[in-house]
Amino acid sequence: MAEKQGKLCQINARLTEEDRKMIQDKAKEANLSVSDFIRTAAAKVTINRIYNGGEIVKELQSCHNDMRNYNNNLAQKLETLSKLIEQNSELLRAHPVSTSPEFKETFSLQKAKMNTLILHLLDQQKDHELEVEARLHNIYEGLR
Repeated sequence: MAEKQGKLCQINARLTEEDRKMIQDKAKEANLSVSDFIRTAAAKVTINRIYNGGEIVKELQSCHNDMRNYNNNLAQKLETLSKLIEQNSELLRAHPVSTSPEFKETFSLQKAKMNTLILHLLDQQKDHELEVEARLHNIYEGLR
Protein backbone atom coordinates (compact mmCIF):
# COMPACT_ATOMS: atom_id res chain seq x y z
CA MET A 1 0.00 0.00 0.00
CA ALA A 2 1.20 3.55 -0.65
CA GLU A 3 2.95 5.36 2.14
CA LYS A 4 0.49 7.26 4.34
CA GLN A 5 0.91 11.01 4.21
CA GLY A 6 -0.92 13.88 5.81
CA LYS A 7 -3.40 13.94 8.62
CA LEU A 8 -5.54 10.83 9.00
CA CYS A 9 -9.29 11.15 9.11
CA GLN A 10 -12.14 8.76 9.68
CA ILE A 11 -15.13 7.74 7.54
CA ASN A 12 -18.17 6.19 9.19
CA ALA A 13 -20.31 3.84 7.13
CA ARG A 14 -23.50 1.98 7.91
CA LEU A 15 -23.21 -1.74 7.09
CA THR A 16 -25.13 -4.86 7.85
CA GLU A 17 -23.36 -7.27 10.16
CA GLU A 18 -22.88 -9.63 7.18
CA ASP A 19 -21.19 -6.88 5.11
CA ARG A 20 -18.92 -5.89 8.02
CA LYS A 21 -17.90 -9.52 8.51
CA MET A 22 -17.30 -10.01 4.77
CA ILE A 23 -15.02 -6.95 4.59
CA GLN A 24 -13.08 -8.03 7.68
CA ASP A 25 -12.69 -11.59 6.32
CA LYS A 26 -11.53 -10.39 2.89
CA ALA A 27 -9.07 -7.97 4.50
CA LYS A 28 -7.70 -10.79 6.66
CA GLU A 29 -7.39 -13.10 3.60
CA ALA A 30 -5.43 -10.37 1.81
CA ASN A 31 -3.26 -9.84 4.88
CA LEU A 32 -4.36 -6.19 5.03
CA SER A 33 -5.94 -4.01 7.64
CA VAL A 34 -9.59 -3.16 6.99
CA SER A 35 -8.54 0.42 6.15
CA ASP A 36 -5.88 -0.73 3.67
CA PHE A 37 -8.29 -3.25 2.16
CA ILE A 38 -10.97 -0.58 1.60
CA ARG A 39 -8.40 1.87 0.15
CA THR A 40 -7.07 -0.82 -2.20
CA ALA A 41 -10.55 -1.88 -3.28
CA ALA A 42 -11.59 1.74 -3.90
CA ALA A 43 -8.47 2.42 -5.96
CA LYS A 44 -8.96 -0.65 -8.15
CA VAL A 45 -12.68 -0.42 -8.87
CA THR A 46 -14.05 1.76 -11.65
CA ILE A 47 -17.58 2.90 -10.98
CA ASN A 48 -19.62 4.06 -13.94
CA ARG A 49 -21.28 7.41 -13.53
CA ILE A 50 -24.95 7.02 -12.75
CA TYR A 51 -27.11 9.60 -14.44
CA ASN A 52 -30.50 10.65 -13.27
CA GLY A 53 -33.18 11.53 -15.81
CA GLY A 54 -32.51 15.26 -15.61
CA GLU A 55 -28.79 14.80 -16.23
CA ILE A 56 -29.49 12.63 -19.27
CA VAL A 57 -31.86 15.20 -20.74
CA LYS A 58 -29.35 18.03 -20.11
CA GLU A 59 -26.48 16.07 -21.69
CA LEU A 60 -28.59 15.12 -24.72
CA GLN A 61 -29.71 18.76 -25.10
CA SER A 62 -26.08 19.82 -24.89
CA CYS A 63 -25.13 17.29 -27.61
CA HIS A 64 -28.03 18.54 -29.75
CA ASN A 65 -26.97 22.19 -29.31
CA ASP A 66 -23.35 21.36 -30.09
CA MET A 67 -24.39 19.50 -33.23
CA ARG A 68 -26.65 22.38 -34.32
CA ASN A 69 -23.81 24.90 -33.77
CA TYR A 70 -21.40 22.64 -35.62
CA ASN A 71 -23.83 22.32 -38.54
CA ASN A 72 -24.29 26.11 -38.70
CA ASN A 73 -20.51 26.53 -38.70
CA LEU A 74 -20.21 23.89 -41.40
CA ALA A 75 -22.86 25.64 -43.52
CA GLN A 76 -20.89 28.91 -43.31
CA LYS A 77 -17.69 27.17 -44.37
CA LEU A 78 -19.44 25.40 -47.22
CA GLU A 79 -20.78 28.78 -48.35
CA THR A 80 -17.20 30.13 -48.34
CA LEU A 81 -16.10 27.09 -50.32
CA SER A 82 -18.93 27.64 -52.80
CA LYS A 83 -17.80 31.26 -53.27
CA LEU A 84 -14.22 30.13 -53.92
CA ILE A 85 -15.45 27.65 -56.50
CA GLU A 86 -17.50 30.39 -58.17
CA GLN A 87 -14.45 32.69 -58.21
CA ASN A 88 -12.42 29.95 -59.89
CA SER A 89 -15.18 29.39 -62.43
CA GLU A 90 -15.17 33.13 -63.21
CA LEU A 91 -11.39 33.03 -63.64
CA LEU A 92 -11.71 30.14 -66.06
CA ARG A 93 -14.48 31.88 -68.03
CA ALA A 94 -12.45 35.11 -68.21
CA HIS A 95 -9.25 33.27 -69.24
CA PRO A 96 -10.35 30.07 -70.98
CA VAL A 97 -6.93 29.02 -72.21
CA SER A 98 -4.78 31.50 -70.38
CA THR A 99 -1.28 30.41 -69.61
CA SER A 100 -0.14 33.65 -68.05
CA PRO A 101 1.90 33.24 -64.85
CA GLU A 102 -0.45 35.63 -63.02
CA PHE A 103 -3.50 33.52 -63.92
CA LYS A 104 -1.76 30.28 -62.96
CA GLU A 105 -0.66 31.75 -59.63
CA THR A 106 -4.15 33.10 -58.80
CA PHE A 107 -5.77 29.84 -59.83
CA SER A 108 -3.28 27.79 -57.78
CA LEU A 109 -3.82 29.98 -54.70
CA GLN A 110 -7.59 29.60 -54.97
CA LYS A 111 -7.24 25.84 -55.43
CA ALA A 112 -4.94 25.63 -52.39
CA LYS A 113 -7.45 27.63 -50.31
CA MET A 114 -10.24 25.24 -51.31
CA ASN A 115 -8.16 22.16 -50.58
CA THR A 116 -7.15 23.54 -47.18
CA LEU A 117 -10.75 24.38 -46.35
CA ILE A 118 -11.95 20.94 -47.41
CA LEU A 119 -9.28 19.17 -45.33
CA HIS A 120 -10.07 21.40 -42.35
CA LEU A 121 -13.78 20.63 -42.68
CA LEU A 122 -13.11 16.89 -42.85
CA ASP A 123 -10.82 16.98 -39.79
CA GLN A 124 -13.32 19.08 -37.88
CA GLN A 125 -16.16 16.74 -38.80
CA LYS A 126 -14.21 13.67 -37.62
CA ASP A 127 -13.23 15.35 -34.34
CA HIS A 128 -16.82 16.43 -33.73
CA GLU A 129 -18.17 12.95 -34.49
CA LEU A 130 -15.70 11.39 -32.05
CA GLU A 131 -16.55 13.90 -29.33
CA VAL A 132 -20.31 13.38 -29.64
CA GLU A 133 -19.83 9.61 -29.83
CA ALA A 134 -17.81 9.68 -26.58
CA ARG A 135 -20.42 11.83 -24.84
CA LEU A 136 -23.25 9.55 -25.95
CA HIS A 137 -21.22 6.50 -24.90
CA ASN A 138 -20.82 8.01 -21.43
CA ILE A 139 -24.57 8.48 -21.18
CA TYR A 140 -25.12 4.89 -22.33
CA GLU A 141 -22.60 3.57 -19.79
CA GLY A 142 -24.35 5.53 -17.06
CA LEU A 143 -27.62 3.84 -17.92
CA ARG A 144 -26.22 0.29 -17.71
